[in-house]
Amino acid sequence: MREEAFLFGHTRSLVGIVTDPPKAVRGHNLPAIIFLNAGIVHRVGPNRFYVKMARRLAAMGFVVLRFDFSGIGDSKAREDTLPFDKSSVSEVQEAINTLREARGIARFILIGLCSGAVIAFQTAWTDPRVIGTVLINGQSYNNKQLHVYVKNRQTAQAYKEGISYSFYNRKSWSKILTGHANYLSIIKSVVFLISFPLISRFTLQRKVSSEVDHFTRDLHVLAERGVRLLLIYSEQGRDFEYLKVAFGHQIHQSKSDGTLTIEVIPQADHTFDSLSSQDHLFSVVQEWIHPMIQH
Repeated sequence: MREEAFLFGHTRSLVGIVTDPPKAVRGHNLPAIIFLNAGIVHRVGPNRFYVKMARRLAAMGFVVLRFDFSGIGDSKAREDTLPFDKSSVSEVQEAINTLREARGIARFILIGLCSGAVIAFQTAWTDPRVIGTVLINGQSYNNKQLHVYVKNRQTAQAYKEGISYSFYNRKSWSKILTGHANYLSIIKSVVFLISFPLISRFTLQRKVSSEVDHFTRDLHVLAERGVRLLLIYSEQGRDFEYLKVAFGHQIHQSKSDGTLTIEVIPQADHTFDSLSSQDHLFSVVQEWIHPMIQH
């Protein structure tokens, strides 16, 4: 296994590391894999797990590139006024062009966490050279109303669990009967639980339908192209809740059609801080990508 630093891009200001597989296992017909920054974390990834995963995938025979978007890590800031949502996709395409020229590879898989997942999805929809994406804790939408809905839904669940616990707790009943309970808090909790489903469902349907339609359209475009999608979510994160609320029935339909795979990593937080959650994540990605070696 060999790692090489690259300067690339229109102004040669983007910095990346290419991990080449050992000659004995390199697959000449395999796609290359590109990792995309998670937020402002540079190319090593949160807890350095991009480095670990890149080396595991290289050991399977894949050429892997980890690079920094402009203004992140070692890559210089852009001097133009192109917004990030457009410049990031353009820079991924520059990374694709670089690997095409340097390694002669024509097909690509994109892997990203959080904002990197969003950019991976956007690039896949834009560039036909992308044949697969691994979207980790990604939010492929930006809807304030949906954010409020999910937050309130979690609050309602917490209230429900709290009330259920209090109902069977002797000390809670003692406080109620002796006048030491916080009656205002109890009333607010009950009112919220009753009103939340009706108000929030109406709001969600009215505000989020266009987002759902947009996401569904993009999924169909990728499916028609044969792009494989792996969506990975942390059990302890809020991102999976967003997905279920906004795109539940479309996601289940897409999964049943074989256009995507959804995996939830138990006891994992957003950035996979524990080594056990990282190992589980790596195993899921390796299992998903392994069939490509056999082809």
